[in-house]
Amino acid sequence: EKVDAYLRPQLLPGAPQAFFQSVLQLLPPDVDAITQRYPSINAPALLIWGAGDPLVPPSIGQRLHAALPNSRLEIIPGVGHAPQEECADITLGIIQKFLASNR
Repeated sequence: EKVDAYLRPQLLPGAPQAFFQSVLQLLPPDVDAITQRYPSINAPALLIWGAGDPLVPPSIGQRLHAALPNSRLEIIPGVGHAPQEECADITLGIIQKFLASNR
């Protein structure tokens, strides 16, 4: 079911081109200028990471957490790239706790 859910949209007209354009925008040309502004962001930020994420390692989350002054980093053991799918209940609990603490 999960494979079908991911595959179905990729079969639509224009999907390969849209995916390619998305990949090109993952790292904007002005990424350094953007990341230099992170310390000035004071909004609460919740970062949820899977400890076993093979695509975006937890070290990236740790760097982002260090750069954002009002952030909270939750690294979930035994989880990969999609905590919202792999452990939805745990992820929801983390989000609910974060929202309750920032009222």
